[in-house]
Amino acid sequence: WLADFRDEQLQALIKEAQQNSPELQATALRIELAQSGLKALGFSNRPDFNTSVGTGVNHSYSHLTPDLGDYTQNFNLNFQISWEADLWNRLSNQERSAALSIEAQIGDQRAARLALAANVAKAWFEAIETEAQLQLLQQRKANLLDRSQVVEESFRLNLNDALDVHLARSDVASQDNRIIGLRLQRTKTIQSLEALLGRAPTGQLRLPEELPDLPAMPGTGLPSELLQRRPDLLAVERRLKAADQDAVAAYKARFPRFSLNSSVGARSEDVGNLLDLESMIWSLGVNLTQPLWNGTELEANLEQADIQTRLVALNYNRILLNALQEVEAALSAETLLAEQEAAIRRSATEARNAEDLAEEQYVSGLVSFVTVLEAQRRAFDARSALIQVRSDRLQNRIQLHLALGGDFALLAQPSASG
Repeated sequence: WLADFRDEQLQALIKEAQQNSPELQATALRIELAQSGLKALGFSNRPDFNTSVGTGVNHSYSHLTPDLGDYTQNFNLNFQISWEADLWNRLSNQERSAALSIEAQIGDQRAARLALAANVAKAWFEAIETEAQLQLLQQRKANLLDRSQVVEESFRLNLNDALDVHLARSDVASQDNRIIGLRLQRTKTIQSLEALLGRAPTGQLRLPEELPDLPAMPGTGLPSELLQRRPDLLAVERRLKAADQDAVAAYKARFPRFSLNSSVGARSEDVGNLLDLESMIWSLGVNLTQPLWNGTELEANLEQADIQTRLVALNYNRILLNALQEVEAALSAETLLAEQEAAIRRSATEARNAEDLAEEQYVSGLVSFVTVLEAQRRAFDARSALIQVRSDRLQNRIQLHLALGGDFALLAQPSASG
């Protein structure tokens, strides 16, 4: 969706921000950590193999023969195998829950990347808008300086009075004040953008002087499938499924457990005979375990898992309703801002015509200089408002992309119900 703005510098800045973002780097590490935990959980459903090699010395002592002792050295070699059968798929439920949690974290990562891209784009266009407003102010100041020189020359020729001179000088000083304020605002905006990029906030980033044209948007309706692309919705959906798996595993924890234990070993006074079949010892055990005394704890775990599932479900509903509201609000603003821009353009055209006419009539002595200043102010305000509404439309378009979780690829396609 960034390509729609046709701004290569913006795309480069977003790439830089995503590469330097500590939050995204931390999210990637948390995903790696969870994936490592999932691998460990997967091995818990497999047999455990252990081996041990050791030696020991025994000494026998008798009070009848205190001067004599019998020292015996033994060598041992053992192999143990243990395995718990996942009769009720409890371990599988835990593994699926962990896998779903990882998918939720990946969704969080996608949401963070999308939000960072949107924030950089918003800050970028806000900075350009400030630059455009500053250029407009400087142009207006230059025009006022030219007009002030004409007024002062006319005053020296006794063609007008001192009031016109004071008004012209006051207007120039007023523009100086507004220019200083906009310069300060531009510096702060650029520093905020540089912070998003992971740069030192110097406020020296170069900016275009004009806002880009707003990309066209498909005129068809919004299919409901677009909401399924929102990464935050996908993430909370995975968490809801993971919580359900945890609840199932907590319920199955009350069921009996079946395990097998086997060991093979050898013991001999001679290390060379450890591998001799005659010294081999083996055992095989079958265990069936039914929880009895910790039933209260298991019930509490099940209750907590059920409450957690309901909490995640409520959070899913909240995010879903918020997503619907964000999309509808952005779509409504898209239409209203377009109408507002059209109205401001008409106002700017009329104000420009009024400014030209006021200057002609002032030269002819038909109107006062106050009328000229008022016409100039209205023309400037209309041009400034036009820059503002163009920026508002760009900001709203970014917000719409953020609300939809991506571009408008599906907008041109009919919805499933259609």
